[in-house]
Amino acid sequence: MTSSRIPPCGRPAHRGSKLTAENILSEAGKLLQEQGKVPSIRTLAAQLQVDPMAIYYYFRNKQALLEALATALVDEIYQPSAQAPVQQELQRLAESYLHLLYIYSDLLDILLSLNSDGPSGCFRQRYLRIIAPCGLSESRQTAILHLLADALHGHTVAIRRTDYTFEQSRALFQPVLALITELIERPGASLS
Repeated sequence: MTSSRIPPCGRPAHRGSKLTAENILSEAGKLLQEQGKVPSIRTLAAQLQVDPMAIYYYFRNKQALLEALATALVDEIYQPSAQAPVQQELQRLAESYLHLLYIYSDLLDILLSLNSDGPSGCFRQRYLRIIAPCGLSESRQTAILHLLADALHGHTVAIRRTDYTFEQSRALFQPVLALITELIERPGASLS
């Protein structure tokens, strides 16, 4: 006769489980994309076939999981090249970020709820790499970054209320991106 044992909290639900933080984040990303909303810890655990407490072994709470997920997703956006023109690189960065927010419809809400700079720091780093050759003052770099982020986030919120495809959404953002690029390439242009 065999006895069934309940696994200890914070450990994988079955022997030989290969549960890792990366597996948890990967599955959470899939569920976020499929369901269009942040999955509950119970839903995530059921999908991974583990006890919900096993997830807390890797992430101290749901907020830590969301922060790690958002950072991992934003880390996948376009990596700029130092040799390409600023306008082209900024367009690629903005479009990859818009696409990320389009396919993970609840991601913007997650990003705006975070208390850390993980995901925004990743975007900022890539933006600064693109505009480095332009010789802008630090205050102008920051002002344009905030303008770009606000435009991307505002556009995402507006598009959510439509049935536009990503291509339509991208096309609608082009004039905004052209104005932002002009502010970068023409340092004399006013931000006020």
